[in-house]
Amino acid sequence: MWKLISDFCKNYKNIFLFGFFAGLAFAPFYLIFFLPISFYYIINKVLESNSKKQAFIESLIFGFGYYLIQVYWVSFSLTIDIKTYFWLFPFAITLIPLACAFYFASAVLIFFYIYKKYDIKNDFILTVIFSLLYVISEYIKGLIFPWNLFSYILGFSDILIQIASLINIYVLDFILILFFCFGFVIFEYKNKRISFKKNNKYYIFFYIFILIFIILFGIIRLHKAEIKKFNLTFRLVQANISQTMKWDRNEMDNNIQKHNELTQSAGFDKINIIVWAESSIPYLLLDNSILPEEFLYLKEKVLITGAVRANIENNKINKIWNSIFIFRNGKIIDYYDKSKLVPFGEYIPFSKYIPFAKKITNGAIDFSMGNGNKTIRINGIKISPIICYEIAFPDGVIDKNNKPDLIINLTNDAWFGRSSEPYQHLVSAKFRAVENKIPVIRVSNDGISAYIDRYGRIIKKIKLNKTGIIDIDI
Repeated sequence: MWKLISDFCKNYKNIFLFGFFAGLAFAPFYLIFFLPISFYYIINKVLESNSKKQAFIESLIFGFGYYLIQVYWVSFSLTIDIKTYFWLFPFAITLIPLACAFYFASAVLIFFYIYKKYDIKNDFILTVIFSLLYVISEYIKGLIFPWNLFSYILGFSDILIQIASLINIYVLDFILILFFCFGFVIFEYKNKRISFKKNNKYYIFFYIFILIFIILFGIIRLHKAEIKKFNLTFRLVQANISQTMKWDRNEMDNNIQKHNELTQSAGFDKINIIVWAESSIPYLLLDNSILPEEFLYLKEKVLITGAVRANIENNKINKIWNSIFIFRNGKIIDYYDKSKLVPFGEYIPFSKYIPFAKKITNGAIDFSMGNGNKTIRINGIKISPIICYEIAFPDGVIDKNNKPDLIINLTNDAWFGRSSEPYQHLVSAKFRAVENKIPVIRVSNDGISAYIDRYGRIIKKIKLNKTGIIDIDI
């Protein structure tokens, strides 16, 4: 047994490591210089494979390393109640990146088949096929879990991300993957030496053109930047309450008090709209709920906050939704129900077949799905409220038939501690702002809360695991 494990590690260690280092191209690391090296390695490795099985296994292991460093943080959510979920930890840390890797490996398997069947010799054409299949696999995966789309490697630069306003995110993915395959097209590594492939040297102008175009487009767009004003002042409140305390019945009053104290701090008189994070109100609300007296200080000011909405029939909770409520004078004037739910976090897929499974969030009832995107008008501005990882869906944040002026994303990343997740989540919000040409207000319980303008620039933010407020003039 140990010999098999030893041989497996010996044979596939390098493949895993190249995939792992490629995954460091995403937030918060942005080590994109590993990408051309890693893509060179895996493409060559696959083309040298002796069989479809070998090509699939090698690309699966590469993909496992690639996604492991990207989504390892999912397992952190289990530590909130480690006594209950400790047994799930090894599954979460391995099966989720392995599932993501399966899509990549399937694409590479088709790539290998095409290469063998048509005996393609042109290196550039091979990278076009590789890039196209990779993007198709990413799109299919993205229907369920659109986390860290390849374009997000540009998230470190306000200039580079502007190109997302011009072309579809998956088209941009294709262009960027093709670009980072330049190592395979331009260079070769033999006898421990790197040299140019003489027949391919002219392709370098293609890669230079892509890079210059993306940079110049970003510079020009930002130079011409225009900001629409609505003469409203928003206060974003980051209460920074630990996940273990958030639903502790003994701490609920303290949690509300902390939110209220932060809300009423200096400059409160000038504020029009207050925004709290996902599930900031720690008790169930009904459609006709009225806020208690401790909220009377808000008066005519609007409060946008997350809470659980419940439907009660015959004195029994029938359904619940993860919702955003909008209050004025203590009364609900509108609400939005989350429509893209997190499997095992907010509901149990195929629950009748796995009755022993239990969702990670509080409560025995699965959350119900909302009716989709919604545009709400308040104080003369139209907003699109979205919750948590809904911001990760490129086509899932606004009602295109009633385009909003502002996207408000409430989330709670406290589940994932000091991991990469909050930084990756923030990048998703930046891209949604650029794609839709609409600013984004992002309020997270423990960070990173931020105001992102329509060009994806972070104007103000509260850092991770910090308590505070920011006031935004819009």
